[in-house]
Amino acid sequence: MGINALTVQWLARLARAGVLPKGGSWVELGPQDFVEDQVTLDVLHHALDPIVGSDNAEAWKIFADPSEASATKTVLLYQCLGAGAYATVDLYDIRADFHFDLNLPFDVPRQFDVLTNFGTSEHCFNIAESFHACHRLLRAGGIGLYILPAFGDINHGFYNIHPVIYPLLADRNDYEIVEFSYVDDMGNRARDIRAHPHVDFNFATLPVDVLNAMNDKDLFCRIVMNNYVANCVKQQKSAAEISNVYDYCFVAMRKRRDATFVFPREPAPDSASLEVAAMSGVGIS
Repeated sequence: MGINALTVQWLARLARAGVLPKGGSWVELGPQDFVEDQVTLDVLHHALDPIVGSDNAEAWKIFADPSEASATKTVLLYQCLGAGAYATVDLYDIRADFHFDLNLPFDVPRQFDVLTNFGTSEHCFNIAESFHACHRLLRAGGIGLYILPAFGDINHGFYNIHPVIYPLLADRNDYEIVEFSYVDDMGNRARDIRAHPHVDFNFATLPVDVLNAMNDKDLFCRIVMNNYVANCVKQQKSAAEISNVYDYCFVAMRKRRDATFVFPREPAPDSASLEVAAMSGVGIS
């Protein structure tokens, strides 16, 4: 998916809340490219200055240098957020440290404190095995970070991952849902950030809260409304200026213990599990 301004805002939010461990080891499913535009740089300064300090001249020089590799900037961002050791898993990308097929089980070389799955699982035909890999790569107490498509993004990968999967995963595998945001109409949210790069993006005021994301009717109404608004705007602008409507889930889950992975199954988790998910924003600011 790539590291964009919204991703930076979310990661900084988690760091400020103490969710990301200092000096922890990170593993990434698929090396992520850093989106190099002025808005992302503006957001970086706003979001990271309170964490790393505005006097970190060397870091800002690297972020602003167009000749620096985008993957280098991604690693630097994670380091600013507290990452120590960093490794990536990918079958084809030559930048990866471990060349494994996420469609198939593989021997985990070691476990990590933080795992990022930023737009990778939807590209795995055997998508269930990719979540199995996430479980095995994380050590007990580790944090899994997921930014995956929930609706739209047609022909981007094989699948949309419905929001109900996360409480199901948590319910079957004793994960704690630390943060759960349903980001509707990503293109429109990105426009909000472009207009106000020096303001924290307020995830808490997104129109689809966690319980509504589990409610088929409410979520469908939001999707219809977003598409209606986009079509109205198209009457006034060229199609090239309008992005398609698509939604993503931004989820952080803590693996509480080492145990054999249990593949989720329906029916949906009980009300207690949904209550945990509904309260996931508590303590995150």
